[in-house]
Amino acid sequence: MVRVRYELHFTEAAAATRARLDDRRRAAFDKGVDILVNDPFNEHSRPAGGDDTSRSIRVTPSLMVEYIVNRGYVVIVVLRVFDNQDVLLPDAD
Repeated sequence: MVRVRYELHFTEAAAATRARLDDRRRAAFDKGVDILVNDPFNEHSRPAGGDDTSRSIRVTPSLMVEYIVNRGYVVIVVLRVFDNQDVLLPDAD
């Protein structure tokens, strides 16, 4: 079976968030997205909307993306960055 690499695009908001990542997070993000464009429906992704083409995935423990898959494209719509310093109750689970 031949796998097709999906063409990657970003919304302006997601691209702006990506541009603000520090070098360590940017490297991890880029590595995760490289895996994602080869298999956007992988076992770690979840449907994020009413159909299977809107999806979300935690790329790293602190980076989550919401994306759309359509006709050979992956469009990253939202990139969320989570920081432990932003947690109201860090020890509550």
